Amino acid sequence: MFKLPVCPYCKTVYNYREVVKISRKSKNECYHCGNCFKKSFILLIIPLFAAIALGIVIDIIILNLTGIFSKSIIPLIIVSWLMLIAAALVSPYFVRFTKIKGQKLKKAPDSEYKKMK
Repeated sequence: MFKLPVCPYCKTVYNYREVVKISRKSKNECYHCGNCFKKSFILLIIPLFAAIALGIVIDIIILNLTGIFSKSIIPLIIVSWLMLIAAALVSPYFVRFTKIKGQKLKKAPDSEYKKMK
């Protein structure tokens, strides 16, 4: 499940920074084949729910402690923010690129393997 997305046309793998940049743009074009694709964010539900569930478990543990932390809300807020930051950091691994229906495809460049033959 922890895979970076690939171009749906030529299967070019995008690195972490490229996925973060692409997530901010409305129109995306593969730098290898030149075909346009769209982003699918449906899988982002997974890290978000995992962070929420883990945050709730940690908050319950903190609330059950009998020390200074059980009388303050600050540790609960810190845990919540840390879980959301963790979910944001792993979110590029859950983005998928999909083909745009009805799009006229550009000719993909030949791979290096085909050129060697």
